[in-house]
Amino acid sequence: MSAEYGISPIYMDYAATTPMPEEVVAAMLPYFGERFANPSSTHPMGSAIHWETIQAREKLAFLLNVQPRELVLTSGGTEADNQAIWTGLRYAKTCFSCGKEKPQTSLQMAPQEQPQRPMRMAPQKPHFISTEMEHEAILAPLHFLEQEGLADVTLLHPGPSGIITPSALDAAIRPETVLVSIMAVNNEVGTIQPIAELAQIVRARSGKHRILFHTDAVQAAGHLPIDMQEWDVDMLSLSAHKFGGPKGVGLLVSRHPVVPSPFLLGGAQERGLRAGTTNVAGLIGMTKALEISRLHRQEEELRLTALGNALADGLSSLPGVLLTVAREDRLPSIVHITVAGLSQDVLLAQLGRRGISASAGSACQAGANVESHVLRALDVAPERRRSALRFSLGAQTTQEEVTYVVEALRACCARRDA
Repeated sequence: MSAEYGISPIYMDYAATTPMPEEVVAAMLPYFGERFANPSSTHPMGSAIHWETIQAREKLAFLLNVQPRELVLTSGGTEADNQAIWTGLRYAKTCFSCGKEKPQTSLQMAPQEQPQRPMRMAPQKPHFISTEMEHEAILAPLHFLEQEGLADVTLLHPGPSGIITPSALDAAIRPETVLVSIMAVNNEVGTIQPIAELAQIVRARSGKHRILFHTDAVQAAGHLPIDMQEWDVDMLSLSAHKFGGPKGVGLLVSRHPVVPSPFLLGGAQERGLRAGTTNVAGLIGMTKALEISRLHRQEEELRLTALGNALADGLSSLPGVLLTVAREDRLPSIVHITVAGLSQDVLLAQLGRRGISASAGSACQAGANVESHVLRALDVAPERRRSALRFSLGAQTTQEEVTYVVEALRACCARRDA
């Protein structure tokens, strides 16, 4: 309950994390109790759990339209994104080693051999392409590679629409381009990228070596019908807690023959691609959450579209409030606005006193006192960047809550204008 207004909490930060359905919690509970054995153990209890993890992987693979061997369990989207970038760097070595191109089969390298091989880059630097509005889990490792002189990086500027056009991507590709990484749905403003169209450009421009295409689909899962074959991407990142699963578990999906390069060493788990004891409960919970999400996706998206449009209409009717991106370009369940004359801190405090949990942007940047790089990429004016709010809707959002939020922000604007 809100201490000041005596109302029940209203959660509108589903883009940061989602609650777990009862079915997901129930599926996980046995693995904290009687099914506690390590699946890497060869005794009967361990073997039984191992078999259950195989079944979970098969179900995940079916839902994503890939093979079970193409899944690598991670601790979440950040690790999956980092591993994708690392894979691109390792792949560059096979493309440019000694100045000679190697056949595409060199994509498939024995995982157990990779950690022992020294990182000797060719004189020709590999080239990576991404966007200015990616998650920091992509931008930070790319910045590191560039800073260390290991790669050249091009970050595409989306401009006010937030959309990367196929022509812009086509113009950025060079002969030495080895990896393109473009997120499917932006986590702050909700823009949806035309991933399948962008992948076509990459495929058409692949020359002597295949250009790898990775997409961060963390915010897309649970909302878009992800199909690795239809999108035609090589690698894809997911995080379970964004679609009703537990925190601390995710996936890097990597289509054959691309084998991810490991950077967590010390064990043979995940076929040598990611050392560490398998998070069995997390795997089971993620599988159940994705299954539920897929089962109800269409009806849920219709409901969230109606609620999101109602929220966008109500908020944009208030004085000084602007939608950051056009509604036709974004996920309907993410409504991002700027409020003239009020700072984020003041807005969040006033909404919080009314029991509303919203955000100023990415949860990963919360408390860092850093201006949003996404809003800079969208050419949002500096004075408006400091008054940005993100409302993200989900399974428990109601029309009554949407109406209440609009009226709460109306009260905030009235205090500003008084």
